[in-house]
Amino acid sequence: MARKGDKHQMQDAYSGFVGSGVNLTGKLRAPGPFQLNGAFHGEIRCEDVVSIGEEGVFEGEMTARKVIVKQGGRVIGNVDADEVHVLSGGIVAGVTVRAARLLLEPDGNAEGARFHVGVNHGNGAKSAARTASNPAKPGPAAAV
Repeated sequence: MARKGDKHQMQDAYSGFVGSGVNLTGKLRAPGPFQLNGAFHGEIRCEDVVSIGEEGVFEGEMTARKVIVKQGGRVIGNVDADEVHVLSGGIVAGVTVRAARLLLEPDGNAEGARFHVGVNHGNGAKSAARTASNPAKPGPAAAV
């Protein structure tokens, strides 16, 4: 179990953080890493990494450089990213995922998901950068 101080240090590593038990609806723009441990319904545009934690639920449209769905995390909607990682126990259900690179670990659940993976995709960071004041650095584009 993490000490209270450790939790605050972890949150400081992100430009945005939604904690467990929080339920938000709307549009979010994040210039740096974003951690979702609660529920978010709507649109996320992030120039960096969006991490869906073990209690995190995202429903809507997401554009990011990289998306990580951790064990217990759930994504429903559309994802456009340079990289998408669905870790063991993570869930992407009924979504369209567009990415230059995809990692689906054993026991990662992709029920009903449609994946469009291509070397020349690379739209995630560029799309997010168009909506932010600082341009994002494009991530590597490599096929899986």
